Amino acid sequence: MTKGVSCIPKRCNITFDDCVNCSKCLPPAILKTLRIHDHDAQRNTYWVSELVGCLRKAYYKRKIPRDEYLTLEELYRMKRGTLLERIADSTGWRQLEGSIHCKVDGEDIKITARLDCYDPEKRTIYELKSLQIRNARVLPRKKDVLQVRCYGLIFKDVFSEVKGLKIAYLDMNEFKVCDVGLEDMTEWVSQRVTALHRASRDSQPPPKEESYECRYCEYASECPSQQILALHTQIYSTQKT
Repeated sequence: MTKGVSCIPKRCNITFDDCVNCSKCLPPAILKTLRIHDHDAQRNTYWVSELVGCLRKAYYKRKIPRDEYLTLEELYRMKRGTLLERIADSTGWRQLEGSIHCKVDGEDIKITARLDCYDPEKRTIYELKSLQIRNARVLPRKKDVLQVRCYGLIFKDVFSEVKGLKIAYLDMNEFKVCDVGLEDMTEWVSQRVTALHRASRDSQPPPKEESYECRYCEYASECPSQQILALHTQIYSTQKT
């Protein structure tokens, strides 16, 4: 849960209201737009964004919600995505929410998503991503490909036909559009949501899914695999000295 701002000048965490009242870094009107309003996770309802990322992290976010404080720079980067959505809104499109249902051990499970853009003429789904393109390792990112392919599954019955999938990466200076091939994600989605739901229900973390993002994960201290990695790193450093 995003509770406020990590204030760099004051070197402490403050509330959004305190940040607006101070307004030394930015005008109050801008600061108010950077405020984050999080939504609590709902039982038996999962977002596609949870399934395409690390399931163990998604599990910890549900079980151990954290009070998070972000810098203004981080908040601004997050809000850039909202600015892109407003550009799409100007064309008459509105972000569309869709969902599908499946059964996990007899329970009805809902998988939901919000679609950024759909081109009815080309029958193409677009996913908009705001990031610094020059700093990106490889585009398209694997999790973004999985996400837009899941959208192809979730929204295929909403539109008469989906012929293409695209990911549009945009920052303040550059843009890059990547084509993604259609693929039936039914089985993949079922496996992922089953694993996450059983983990959440039984309070047992799902299997580890290590990647370079682990070193930046806010749940590294809870993750057994990261604890072991940190211990090995400490032992190796001690041996070198």
